Amino acid sequence: MGRREPGHHRIRTGLERGPIAPTLPAELQVEVTSRCNLRCPGCIRTSRQPEPDADLTLEDFRTIVADLPTLERVTFHLNGESLLAADLFDMVREARVRGATTVLNTNGTLLDARRRRALLDSGLHELRVSLDGATQETVRAATGADVFQVVVENTVALAAERGDSASPRISLWMMATRRTIAELPDLVRLAADIGIEEVYLQRLVLTGHGVATEEHSLHGKVDDAVRAIVAKAEAVAAETGVALRASGRVPILESLTASRADNPRLGCWRPWRSAVVTAGRRVVPCCISSFTTPYEVLEMGRLGEQTWEEVWNGERYQVVRRGILDGTPAPSCRECAERWSL
Repeated sequence: MGRREPGHHRIRTGLERGPIAPTLPAELQVEVTSRCNLRCPGCIRTSRQPEPDADLTLEDFRTIVADLPTLERVTFHLNGESLLAADLFDMVREARVRGATTVLNTNGTLLDARRRRALLDSGLHELRVSLDGATQETVRAATGADVFQVVVENTVALAAERGDSASPRISLWMMATRRTIAELPDLVRLAADIGIEEVYLQRLVLTGHGVATEEHSLHGKVDDAVRAIVAKAEAVAAETGVALRASGRVPILESLTASRADNPRLGCWRPWRSAVVTAGRRVVPCCISSFTTPYEVLEMGRLGEQTWEEVWNGERYQVVRRGILDGTPAPSCRECAERWSL
């Protein structure tokens, strides 16, 4: 075996981790539009615009994925509402033709009859619907709008129109805050009542705005009251058959518990396997970093001006990878795993 570079590691999946990634990304998260129809108080778009509004076309998407022959998974989402993109479902079909699993994140407000039909026709594998509570008041606080009822009605309609088909798999996603956690058992019950098979608790990334601030965070602050709420939600899940997990498919309390490792970021695999492409064709290391750090700092390169080969193992990506391995995190990674979970 040849000489390994300093900081070279192997994780359980067999993924080789050094400053140079041995293969191009197998997973992409693509921001098909940077536009959104909501102004959620905690969202970075509400406080500052990361880059000018833009939509990707089907041809843009084909260009992005053309040099990734082993693409396994594409998630359509970042800081915009993907259902606003005119070519979204054509892109889903294109990803499927290439053999990739397709995932769509949405706030659910625009999932009208036309879009539901297009979604079902596209063959999308998985739909994730954001619903940050089980009451109108809590969802209003999270989104800045009275959208609870329309999101529920749209999701119920899609589940009914899907019928007995296993695709798309539908899940509800709640942002974990001190306010929303109290409604987790009711959200699980709601999912069961409307025929949704999975509920996830999503990390709260601290943007410094709205609810995305330290006083609302649960990361590293789990107390007996939170444990009791989670236990009740797990009991409802067991009773109803709804799968209940945190993002990353880990147990909820595990996701809210701060790591005690000297270098907690060593658990991150993203810069060796996945990449995020914005609607402006910037490549950034992960979706989480885009919430907290200006794109000018995050940018690893720009597709159209550079190839995947040039971006993926360029000096900026090497800095990010070395920082994770050596415990000297780049700006994109500095607070991850300390103020919120990986």
